[in-house]
Amino acid sequence: MPRFTIHCWSCSDVIETDGVYRSDHCAKCGQDLKVCKACRHYDANASNECREPAAEYVYEKTRANYCGYYEPRQDRIEVVDEVADARAKLDALFKK
Repeated sequence: MPRFTIHCWSCSDVIETDGVYRSDHCAKCGQDLKVCKACRHYDANASNECREPAAEYVYEKTRANYCGYYEPRQDRIEVVDEVADARAKLDALFKK
């Protein structure tokens, strides 16, 4: 199987791998790698947050799962500090 590069969905660490399996974890942050948020079908705005209509609903998008439609994203996943992002939006909204 050819090697390819993916990015951890949690910390954006670069990972070279032959494939992503349910038991795989990021060496840097320890998070599961075969998760919805790291799949190319993941879309927060789509029904069930997945663009694959035949996929079963997965409740925890950041935990390893058995989805048969999983395909790892190979583009960089931008990690956003949600608290800082929300605070910045509030500050912009109420700025005088």
